[in-house]
Amino acid sequence: QGLIGLVGPISHASAMSSVASSPRSETSLLVPEERTTLVSDRLQTALSSVDDLEARDAQLMNEFDRMANRGELCMYTCIALIGGREGYCHSRTKQFVLQTLTLIALQIVVPVMLISYQARHFSLDTDVGFLEYRIIGVIMYVYSVYNIYDNSIDDCRSLYLELAIERRLHSGYLAPAVLGELVNLFCGVTCVITLFTIYVIQSDPFNLVINCLAINFLGNVDNSMAHQDLQEEAVKDFEQLALQKQDEAQRSGFRVRALSSLARFITIWRPFAVLVLGYILGAVFLLNNETILCGWSWSHFFGEFCEKFHDMHG
Repeated sequence: QGLIGLVGPISHASAMSSVASSPRSETSLLVPEERTTLVSDRLQTALSSVDDLEARDAQLMNEFDRMANRGELCMYTCIALIGGREGYCHSRTKQFVLQTLTLIALQIVVPVMLISYQARHFSLDTDVGFLEYRIIGVIMYVYSVYNIYDNSIDDCRSLYLELAIERRLHSGYLAPAVLGELVNLFCGVTCVITLFTIYVIQSDPFNLVINCLAINFLGNVDNSMAHQDLQEEAVKDFEQLALQKQDEAQRSGFRVRALSSLARFITIWRPFAVLVLGYILGAVFLLNNETILCGWSWSHFFGEFCEKFHDMHG
């Protein structure tokens, strides 16, 4: 996963042939003045550079397919595409109940249990070793924080939410994808905090590497569960949705507005909740037990907080 790259230009003739069989509305996809902030600026620039409406939509479908082939398509997006079109009582949707429960267990229950366990052992007064050990730890920690943040962003899901919000699709299309955004954000924040508490009580530098790889797995499990056949099916559903006429998908209501606002809120605050928090905790780990200003250390600085934290968890 990473930043979405620019795609090559699509000729007007090839784009027209891709969508000639479906009627189109006059409202273009991702019109500059109507865009949200869910899709990366580079992708928005690539799409806005195409003047023809049908060529732009064809490029959108090609971009979704390209990102899916890169492993950027998660289970939440697949469920949203299938459930929104078929309904959540359909047999195609019911088959994902077990996978959804597994995702919730891995990305919510496991991080919560890890933090609950670490709360009984964590202390900033712990001696985290020599400066060399802490330098190794902060390098691995910052690398892991970046990967956790990257795993919390799914490019296909962002592009799908952009389409669904602009077309004002009903909440059945939005809910699973927004749930994925929320679960990934929660998993990212809890993994950043959990990894910090693990690093503080470790004494073996080899364990730093092992724990870094283990925590990163939790953030990417929703992508790894989307197998090839499911991805191909989701790409076809997305293409049908992109070719759907605007007036056939118009919806409005409180749930749609609430889900759209939540998706935008998560997009705006995710870098602060994961990256900024992680970098601050990395600095705390590096400077732990080091004298900073007027004889104060990070341990003294956070001492009162740690005491309250331990009192709350017995």
